[in-house]
Amino acid sequence: MKLFEELKRRNVFRVAGVYAVVAWLLIQVVVAVKAPLSLPSWTDTLVIVLFAIGFPIALILAWAFEMTPEGMKLTATVAEGESIAPKTGRKLDYAILAGLSLVVILILGQRFFPASNTQPRKAASGAQSVAVLPFIDLSPNKNEGYFSDGVSEEILNVLARIPKLKVAGRTSSFQFKGKDEDLRLIGNALGVNHVLEGSVRRDGDVVRITAQLVTTNDGFHVWSETYDRKLTDIFEVQDEIARAVADQLALSLGLSKEKLVPDRTSDTEAYQKYLEAKSLVEKRGQDNINRAILLLDEVTARDPHYAPAWAALANIYSIIESYNKDAPEQTYLQWRAISAAAARRAIALNPNEASAYLALSSAQINNEEWVPAFDAIAQALQRGADKPDVLDAAAQSYLQMGYLNKAKELSEKAIALDPLVGIYHNTLGQILAQQGDIDGGMAEFKKSKQLSPQLPFPYTNLIYRYVRFGGHFDKAMPLAQNLVARGFWPRSFVDNLEKARAAWDDKTALAKLDSDWAKTGRVDVPEIVVAYRLGDEKRIMDMFELSWNAPHLIDPNYTNVPSMVMADPRWKAKIKSVGLYDLWKKRGFPSYCKPVGDDDFECK
Repeated sequence: MKLFEELKRRNVFRVAGVYAVVAWLLIQVVVAVKAPLSLPSWTDTLVIVLFAIGFPIALILAWAFEMTPEGMKLTATVAEGESIAPKTGRKLDYAILAGLSLVVILILGQRFFPASNTQPRKAASGAQSVAVLPFIDLSPNKNEGYFSDGVSEEILNVLARIPKLKVAGRTSSFQFKGKDEDLRLIGNALGVNHVLEGSVRRDGDVVRITAQLVTTNDGFHVWSETYDRKLTDIFEVQDEIARAVADQLALSLGLSKEKLVPDRTSDTEAYQKYLEAKSLVEKRGQDNINRAILLLDEVTARDPHYAPAWAALANIYSIIESYNKDAPEQTYLQWRAISAAAARRAIALNPNEASAYLALSSAQINNEEWVPAFDAIAQALQRGADKPDVLDAAAQSYLQMGYLNKAKELSEKAIALDPLVGIYHNTLGQILAQQGDIDGGMAEFKKSKQLSPQLPFPYTNLIYRYVRFGGHFDKAMPLAQNLVARGFWPRSFVDNLEKARAAWDDKTALAKLDSDWAKTGRVDVPEIVVAYRLGDEKRIMDMFELSWNAPHLIDPNYTNVPSMVMADPRWKAKIKSVGLYDLWKKRGFPSYCKPVGDDDFECK
């Protein structure tokens, strides 16, 4: 009893109460500011540990020292008449009451006004959702990045096939590769309430995969496991991880016992080469594209029945023209034929390979086979309606066909599924701009550039609109210089923009510049914006005709034209000659066009 009374007299209990209340409040502050200040995920743990260490120290100090009018003194040296412990105790009582009031206010505030930035952006209450982050390469030589990325992607593909489970898009998830981001920020950005992260360590034909499932709102580890396998068992490991994650997310998912991803090669070396080729394609660039083709040729030779490799090959040949603009026209035709043949091979092997239908439609569009291309896109959407890359590619094709409303619908859905992909925002920007929403389009182009600064397309789109709608050369020139420095445009691109800026407010000088450029037959952003500045409708139509008749034409720009071009008889003749009119008659007219009589149409 004497000990208890002495502890009470020396205010040890009151100090403990004040310490606990203040510590709890400060921990809440740290938790609140950790995400906005991008503090490491272990910050709150460190603060809790420090407070725990400080607690017994505070109690010892409360026992050993006492506050007096002359300041802090050892309790043993304070005479009985000098002690003001009762007054100090009352002050501590007030502090405890004030602190407890704040605690109650904070608890009630969190209960009735939850902070929106701590919950996933789009994860509905009770819905199960997950993002698969790229697994870390822990191999001895750190040269298996493509392999660890491939493992992550295969697990993502497994999970994406599970009903009732929302899986964040691959590209958005991989935006966080190599970044030590707070899980709440990741969950908020991707709209998920769980994250699967892990590592891959490969040594020869032995691989160790470590995976852990974490909730994004509090960082709690739901499940973790380590798998040591021979490389020949890699597919079984991927299935095993995916099933374990699904079981943890929801017991009611009703998984079947058969494999979730049946379309795989049994040749592990071919599989590794396939992963490496995919990694090269994602990096883009002519050298990477050429190397990827060699790898995929080897994959298809080793396993001619592996549909994903044929689909990847088809897609490469559908974009290779963008990296070889000086090749003979016959070479372009050959690439398109290879793309279509590879796509048909992939479809024959696996009729559910959505990307193969997209590659086939791309080759058909380049060959102006619009009706078959439209049908191939429909087949792709039927098989990949929940795949953002399929939705975006279909949106781009519908944009070329003139179906703006359908293109916008698909583009917005792709972004909702995979919000951090720059090219998706560029697609939406083109659609909005073509619909007349210039400000909306500009906002999407800026977002595209921010998310994927390596892409040239948003730069070009911004340059064109900065100059055409306002003559903002001050904003356009740095973007143009960036493209030239990276080799996307020749130096003449910047030089011509400078000439346009110098003559912009002088119609005579601008007309002279336009006349000189017309003799070269060149059609690019500087030439186009000058023609629009002059309001020369004939010159604008002439430039469109020049681009349509170019021997090498990727992504033909027949429908993304101003009303002045639509009013020109030459445009209507072109729409008919390339087969777009036949498509519209069979599959429906765009919202801005309508049939006239039995064999004519008009657009506004």
